Order: sequence, then C-alpha cells, then structure tokens
Amino acid sequence: VGGTGLNLTAASHVVLYDRWWNPAVEDQARDRVWRIGQTKTVICHRLVCPGTVDERVEEVVQGKRRIADMVLPKSSSLGDLDAEQLMSALGIDQDALLAADPDDILDDSPTGAGK
Repeated sequence: VGGTGLNLTAASHVVLYDRWWNPAVEDQARDRVWRIGQTKTVICHRLVCPGTVDERVEEVVQGKRRIADMVLPKSSSLGDLDAEQLMSALGIDQDALLAADPDDILDDSPTGAGK
C-alpha cells in the first residue's frame, strides 16, 4: 500500500507478503493501520515460505532490527529523545565538540585541515 498520509484505521490486520529488506518500510505499512483513532487490536502477518529467499530476507530484517534497537533507545521516534540521548545515538561527544576550534567544525574536508 502506498501513498502519503494514507490511514487505514478501519482495518485490523496487515499482511506483509512481499517482504522488504528495509524494516522501516514494513513498519510504515503496519503503522498505516495502527494510528491514532484505531480502536481494534492490530495484527501484523508476515508470510515467510520455508526453503525460499523469504527466509533469508527475514533473517536480514531481524538483524537490522536488532542493530537499530542497540543504537537507539526504546522510543517511538527520534522526537522523543532528549538532547543527551540523541547525541549518544549519533556518536557525538559534547565535550570534544565544545572544546574544538569552530573553524575545524565548519571545515568540510575529510581531515578537517582543508584551509
């Protein structure tokens, strides 16, 4: 199902039969049903046929989900993170950033010495 801003709150089941390598795409498909205003329990069915590439796709998608869960704290969105959590998720060292020369921060060369 595609389309910007599509809400399907009349439904209560999502069937993912054509799997994506990107778990965010599947999350978006599920979230089109699981929205504000949904009054029913939403059930997401993922069809995985044994002995097919579907099994490998499932392994890769679950691996990507585990990595994302390790990097980002349990949160519904990046907007729910405070500044410290966001900097940690992005690998930003606040102390090093504050101590750095502003010219080095704004320099876009790979080594920071492109003046």
